[in-house]
Amino acid sequence: MCCKQSAILWHVDDLKISHVKRAVVNRIVYILEEEFGEEAPLTKTRGKDHDFFGMTLYSSHHLQVRVSMEDYIKSLVADSPEDMAGVAPTPIANHLLSSILKIL
Repeated sequence: MCCKQSAILWHVDDLKISHVKRAVVNRIVYILEEEFGEEAPLTKTRGKDHDFFGMTLYSSHHLQVRVSMEDYIKSLVADSPEDMAGVAPTPIANHLLSSILKIL
């Protein structure tokens, strides 16, 4: 029997761990808890739907994943100030921007 691959997606302090066998994921989580669990408790979620880095990942269909950022966008809009009129300065200096545009 051939071995199966485990996938670990890592962004800053968030991990998404997946494997065909639940026991493999449990073992990886156990190792992480042993190493880092005393510093801060690890948050674990299981199932077909996950929130990860502003995305909601839905994997309810075989071999398909649907990604949505609808909840994240709604929270951005709700947290935005009512008055969005005006001009905001660009963080890049004008001479740098024109140099970049010449290259492109």
